[in-house]
Amino acid sequence: MISFNKITIEDKEWINELLKESDYSGCHQNFGNLFAWSSIYNTYVARVNDFLVVKETVEDKDVFFYPAGKGNIKLVIEEMIKYSEDNGNQCMITGLSPENLNELNELFPEVFTFEEFRDGFDYVYLAEKMATL
Repeated sequence: MISFNKITIEDKEWINELLKESDYSGCHQNFGNLFAWSSIYNTYVARVNDFLVVKETVEDKDVFFYPAGKGNIKLVIEEMIKYSEDNGNQCMITGLSPENLNELNELFPEVFTFEEFRDGFDYVYLAEKMATL
């Protein structure tokens, strides 16, 4: 079973190392935001086979971010599924890029359902547009 720990400042080095391996660009995929929002989202982290696994609690449900790191990601996601099942939950993964979604669907065909969560989208605005609101 995955052994999660509350995120701390001491986790910064190994988390950044694994995030760099994946080259993800979502706002939730950097140590600063994970740490800063950890008290709001009850953020826990684990290192599983050279992957960062992040678990947060949203509406009393465990929600994972897509694993970041290198190696066999399928084994890591299988561990996430097992963790969820052992805790009486469905495995929910949020913050997927189109590439993550394709990979997940290839590795686990017809296992996951995919839904957009608009409230969780990253928004980018042109400075000029913001200045003229």
